Amino acid sequence: MTDEVLWALGPAGVTTLTLNRTQARNALNTAMAEALLAAAQRAVAENVRLVLVRAHGPVFCAGADLKERKGMTEDQVRARRLKGFAAYDALERLPMPSIAVVEGPAIGSGCEIAAACDFIIATPDASFRTPEALWGTIGATQRLPRIIGKRLAKDMMFTGRTLSAEEAHAAGLVARIVPPERLIIAESGLSTPEDLAELRARTAFAHARAPEVPVLDEEQARAALLRACEGRRSFGELRRVDLHAHLLESLPPEALARLHRLAPTHATLPGGRRLKIHYEIDRPPWVESWLQDFFGMATGPQVGDTPLVVHLLAPNRRAVQVTTDLAGFWTRHYPALRRQLMRRYPRHEWPEDPATARPPPPSRSGRRPRAG
Repeated sequence: MTDEVLWALGPAGVTTLTLNRTQARNALNTAMAEALLAAAQRAVAENVRLVLVRAHGPVFCAGADLKERKGMTEDQVRARRLKGFAAYDALERLPMPSIAVVEGPAIGSGCEIAAACDFIIATPDASFRTPEALWGTIGATQRLPRIIGKRLAKDMMFTGRTLSAEEAHAAGLVARIVPPERLIIAESGLSTPEDLAELRARTAFAHARAPEVPVLDEEQARAALLRACEGRRSFGELRRVDLHAHLLESLPPEALARLHRLAPTHATLPGGRRLKIHYEIDRPPWVESWLQDFFGMATGPQVGDTPLVVHLLAPNRRAVQVTTDLAGFWTRHYPALRRQLMRRYPRHEWPEDPATARPPPPSRSGRRPRAG
């Protein structure tokens, strides 16, 4: 991943992609378009659960980088635009939910990036504008009309009209308007109470096996936030703090090492798929992925001596089996299920002996894998 788009994987499989060209007001250039496409592909490959798209600095995205275009031929400009389109399409096709967190202006390409996400959360100072017509060109002709309607989209495209956060919310472009201070914990790694609950469950799982690993709770999260506030003068500075890291750093080094060893955050399957391990209080840890990803495994993945509960997904991303006994599933249930899957998904390979079959490589296209 390049510096133009930063990648950060937080708890509960929440990944944040951060536009990081503050010196150019996060204007979209070729490198950023390529990095955004690669980040979306990585989110698919790593099977994350949620993607947040945000930006460093006071501007979400100032549109296309016009300085980069100055020395380009028409063919080069067209090629650069196609890379931008590919990045928007990759965001739009993500199989997991995506949320654009817009602070400040989203102009031209910034509107496209935000609109390609499933939802937009905006701060009160956010604004949306498509000024391409003022430069003798046109943009945002597809997604914007579908979201806010043709008439308002034409008004924006033909006149360069700016929509405030309130106007964008009324038009249906923005799902929520949120004060900046409410974004702090979300962008610092503990985005929801569920994230804190999962971290607590993870430490509880390790504590049951090594009592020297303390169970992290809400009180310790509050203390970590207070420590993060020390020496910082603005929400902007605090927003760049990794609260999740602050909370883990409160553990003694030996306890932290044991936590990572006894309760890892991910499991890697033989075919290369890297799965997020989910922890819940009073329930065994679990993972989920396509059924085909588990081909070639005689037994299921484990954390230490604890079998992981495996949610086996069909190509439609629905679980066809939940089990800790993968060997028993292959023997007792897979033969009948295989016949159903062959009828429903004939373009996929469903081998007779899945325990020895080769799993498909992790897909970067967002499509369901095919074995073979």
